[in-house]
Amino acid sequence: MGKVIAVASGKGGTGKTTTVAAVSSCLAALGYKTLCVDFDAELRNLDLALCMTDYAVADFTDVESGRMELMEACCESPKIPGLFFLAAPPYSGWNESEENGLRCVFDGVREEFDYCLIDAPSGIGTGFEYAQMFADQTVIVTTGEVPARGTLSARWKQHATLE
Repeated sequence: MGKVIAVASGKGGTGKTTTVAAVSSCLAALGYKTLCVDFDAELRNLDLALCMTDYAVADFTDVESGRMELMEACCESPKIPGLFFLAAPPYSGWNESEENGLRCVFDGVREEFDYCLIDAPSGIGTGFEYAQMFADQTVIVTTGEVPARGTLSARWKQHATLE
């Protein structure tokens, strides 16, 4: 059973995407089958950090809606065997009906992969909530700036108390 790890931050520019790309590449290089999921709809750029822009033809909503199987939607890195990528959709129309579909997606992810790292969107919106909901644990990436520390810590405390 694989482990899902969300990488989150209270603001943009703290290094979430770089952290996800670096850690997932290292895990794959060590022989772990690893999936990176970009949850940052509209501002997605994990594909750039992984040098996989030309390979991503589907996004996680294709799997959530049943249009594609998980492994059809994921693309494997041509440079790092065992490193896979699943893109975010080009829009941020999160809705409650996606929750059950995404739960099924991440059930499949846990069965197929050793590790999955979610590049969560910055801030405290629905994308952040979903990333936390489906993750087994979270890595918080921050800087010394007040907006990076305060916003997420308050929301994280609220989320942590709900479980």
